Amino acid sequence: MRPSPLRRSASPSRSLAWAFVTVASLLLAACPEECGPANCSGCCAEGECLSGKARLACGGNGLSCVACSSSEVCRDFLCVAAPDAGQVRSDAGVIVRPDGGMGQCVCPTGCCSSTGQCLSGGTPDACGADGGACQSCGALELCVRGSCAPVAACSGCTFGDGRCGDGTTQDVCGRDGGLCVRCSAAERCTDGRCVGPCNAVSCQAGCCQGANQCVAPPTSSACGMSGVACVVCDAGLTCQSGACR
Repeated sequence: MRPSPLRRSASPSRSLAWAFVTVASLLLAACPEECGPANCSGCCAEGECLSGKARLACGGNGLSCVACSSSEVCRDFLCVAAPDAGQVRSDAGVIVRPDGGMGQCVCPTGCCSSTGQCLSGGTPDACGADGGACQSCGALELCVRGSCAPVAACSGCTFGDGRCGDGTTQDVCGRDGGLCVRCSAAERCTDGRCVGPCNAVSCQAGCCQGANQCVAPPTSSACGMSGVACVVCDAGLTCQSGACR
């Protein structure tokens, strides 16, 4: 019987080479990709990609972040001159006060006050939205969805503090910028008005179209008086004093 051939063992130098390649591969995989134009639309600071919209970290296209001066704000990834000294502006949640001071304000739905507070943004004395700077509306203006607008711009109703409501619900009913009211349990808000059950008492000058609608004055297509059910006059007839004639 022939003796079996001996297995040739791997040389020490080859084993060390494979170990080096394996370790190098693991190190490369563990290293994060360096911040730069290829992977950062904002700016880079100490290897980290930032939004590039903050006053103290402004920039874009993966370039190094820069700090704007106290008289500047960061807008569109560039340091630009701040508004007039008497104004307050918010850029990326950072309040720039008239004195050049800074204050953080995270306010996704309301507005930021000059002291960095997040307010609802729905009142005339602090009106704003989307984290912008709060503004004071004029004497004849309301705060409508975060913007100062003339009273006529409120198609619903207004609260006592000047806010504009939809004016279509039982709790908040009104229209044309009038004062919001709460309808009683027996009423419904119809076309910005609290309307109770239609009957002879609530609809003396017209007729009832359904349970809650009073048609006054009556017409040929809805004729009747003293809260009776409305009727449609036949062709050739008109509604006169609540009767088809």
